[in-house]
Amino acid sequence: MLNFDGKSRPADFWVVQNDMEKFLVLDEEVVPEKATVNGVDAVVYAISPAELASARQWVRNWEHMIVCLVSYQPFIRDSLTQSVMKCAHKAKQLSQIERELVVGDPSPVRATLYHLLHQGKLKAPQLAIEPLSLLTQFEPG
Repeated sequence: MLNFDGKSRPADFWVVQNDMEKFLVLDEEVVPEKATVNGVDAVVYAISPAELASARQWVRNWEHMIVCLVSYQPFIRDSLTQSVMKCAHKAKQLSQIERELVVGDPSPVRATLYHLLHQGKLKAPQLAIEPLSLLTQFEPG
């Protein structure tokens, strides 16, 4: 429980970012930046529903990508990762990457793309505002 100003409330999320623990509270009420948890000071961030709504497309895209990434993780090989990195050395649409690399099922190539995106080796800024599609561009991170 987070304790502040004589009040207690549960944190909605506990995250570690840049080697620092933080608690997230999804609330419109003003929440202080500091609270105590078991007598220890804690950093607290309040996220309003409006802020959460602005990231909705990003979250939806990752919900889709994570399923593919987890399902095809065993098929992500170094050789495929290197091929995807070479292919995406400049901005390319998902459809172009698949056309160049896919033989049969596109899922291992997609999982490799999502893996590289997760690692920060590739980026796809469109994912924050548009649904993932064959037109989504991937570029070096």
